[in-house]
Amino acid sequence: MSAVVGTMSVIFRQTNIVWIIFFAFCVICNTLIDTLMPNGCHFSNFNDHTVITRIICSWLRYAVLKDRKRLLKLMSHILLNVWPYCIVSLAFVIFLWINGGIVVGARHDHEVVFHFPQLFYFAIFTVWFASVYVVSIKNVIAFVLFVKHYLLLSIFVLLMCFYAIWRFTYVHRYVLADNRHYTFYIWSWLFVRRPLLRYAFAPLYFLAGYLLLQRLALRQHCLWCIGYVTTVTALLVPTSLLEFRYYIVPYVIFRLNISVASLRQLIAEVSVYAVVNALTIYTFIHRPFRWNSEVTLQRFMW
Repeated sequence: MSAVVGTMSVIFRQTNIVWIIFFAFCVICNTLIDTLMPNGCHFSNFNDHTVITRIICSWLRYAVLKDRKRLLKLMSHILLNVWPYCIVSLAFVIFLWINGGIVVGARHDHEVVFHFPQLFYFAIFTVWFASVYVVSIKNVIAFVLFVKHYLLLSIFVLLMCFYAIWRFTYVHRYVLADNRHYTFYIWSWLFVRRPLLRYAFAPLYFLAGYLLLQRLALRQHCLWCIGYVTTVTALLVPTSLLEFRYYIVPYVIFRLNISVASLRQLIAEVSVYAVVNALTIYTFIHRPFRWNSEVTLQRFMW
């Protein structure tokens, strides 16, 4: 059923193939869990993610060197569980070969680039909408302690953020020309008028990324987190256009995989969604405007 629904999602948007691969990866992880811990203990019950890595590496080393039949049995079990995803992936490869690429439509507006700051924008987007779960004094203090404990690593990450902003920031012509979207106003107010301001956001990007991974690690094991980050990277980095709608699916996946603490947090979360959507709908209905190049009225939208 998952593969069937995934096929429908790929028909609507071709880049959803990365989520098909991600869910197949999740199935593989669950198969490993069932094999390594037949008593039903789940990896996410461990607080120390290094324990998980050691268990997997030890089991695989033993299976490769001393019990290859056990390894073959595991591989056959995995293949039995993921074959529907394999069919979808194979069909997608055939589509790529026939279509000559992944883009359906105006290819010159969807060029493949290395737009690494997309990950930064997604982190800010996610922290904003999941702020009631990830933003707290306790988490900020934990981030400060992390930076203090891993100072050299933190400096390296921050320098990589600066470098990515400097070398891999792409500004699509739609972002500069289409004033019907939030991204037009955010980019114009923050970065067009003050180009150097984009570098000032690097520490904030670092903090947002830490908060997201820290929250995911509380409920999911390290393999899942690595797969999620890899999938989001494969989805967003090749895209030159800054559009919030690209972040919705990865945000929903994130949101479904963090714990809910209280009813008050749920109410606050729904309130954030409602306010943003109410403002958007109000502007769409009551604040139309005209373009000199178009006869019809233009309306603001997501």
